[in-house]
Amino acid sequence: MPTQHTYTKVSQRLSLRTYLSLAFLPAIKRSDSKSPLNSLIRRARAWPNYQEMHQKPGVRCLREILRTDTVKFVMLVRNYLDAYLANAYLVNEDMVDEADSPNLRLPGKGIVLYDDNDINLLSNIDNEEILLSVVQDYILGTVSDALRIAEGLEPDSPSATVWSFRQYSHLCLAHHARWDILALPGTDAHPLPLLVFFVPPWEFGTEDFTELTDAQRFQPPHALDAPATNAHKLWAVIHDTCLTRGRFFIVSNYTQWAFGELSPDDTQATITTAFEAPILAFNGKYRATPALGCNVIEMLVFWTRWALGPRP
Repeated sequence: MPTQHTYTKVSQRLSLRTYLSLAFLPAIKRSDSKSPLNSLIRRARAWPNYQEMHQKPGVRCLREILRTDTVKFVMLVRNYLDAYLANAYLVNEDMVDEADSPNLRLPGKGIVLYDDNDINLLSNIDNEEILLSVVQDYILGTVSDALRIAEGLEPDSPSATVWSFRQYSHLCLAHHARWDILALPGTDAHPLPLLVFFVPPWEFGTEDFTELTDAQRFQPPHALDAPATNAHKLWAVIHDTCLTRGRFFIVSNYTQWAFGELSPDDTQATITTAFEAPILAFNGKYRATPALGCNVIEMLVFWTRWALGPRP
């Protein structure tokens, strides 16, 4: 993995909130293609019929999906980060770095620029393992380091490990599974405070995501006992993984991100619409996303801190 990034000099004190608001996800592509992998498809091919995921009727207790109000969610993100990141800065008035931030890896306008090592990696995403490492190191690594800076912790502080996402795909095994699972480590009382369910963009399209996030009820015969669609299979994975381990979760296909929470009795889930992340193309151009007042990177920082609590 690349270890060096170019940080441009800024003319004034730079707040962490400013960096996050200007950050993008990097475009990705295979080595033998000019087309970006982050391009959205409508619907992916049907996933295998995972026999190991079939359950007896009623075993999976998730019955209803509710949609989070987008306006209220965005306002919560903005108000929370206004308070939480009020005094978090990357550079002080004397232009001295207040924190060594090697893991702020997402490109930002005039702040973080990629070097040849970054471009080489992002241009050679030839398997799911490399793509997962980009999600873990670049995207979630930036979220973790942003939270560390906001908490005033040194990079090598043992307390900073609470923010580091780790791989937990072994929690829901299936032959040729189309998903991977990342999570924050927890405690005996709170095993996994936040889980991230990542599906490559070619395995989960916009219509799959819409089906996942639509308000719905799983009527008898229970749709999740032997899930048929990609979205229902992913809901079964979310239920089985979160059960007894954690309530807060994120679903992503790289370009789209949704934020959810299970009810204490695991019968109900609330989830946001799928928000599209801002993407910086290899030619330096960026694709604008709908103006919401905050972007997906800011939402990720908020949801990670919200899942851990306590509230600021």
